[in-house]
Amino acid sequence: MSTTELNPTPPNFELSKGVNGLDKVLLRQVQGSSAEIYLHGGHVTSWKNEHGEELLFLSSKAIFKPPKAIRLSYICGSSCLQE
Repeated sequence: MSTTELNPTPPNFELSKGVNGLDKVLLRQVQGSSAEIYLHGGHVTSWKNEHGEELLFLSSKAIFKPPKAIRLSYICGSSCLQE
């Protein structure tokens, strides 16, 4: 099975500035899922399923300023509560 058969529509993407002017990419699938990736360290800061439910939660102590790394709090499903 080819990649095209598994994922017939490539994700849409948008390059923009995020917190503190850091470059980030937003990927969106037609089915509704999305991911936000900061280019500083390749950190994934958001991952939403097709229902728009956030599956990644950042720590309230996350620092968006080089050279510090952006830290995640935890990964969970829809039953998790945000920090």
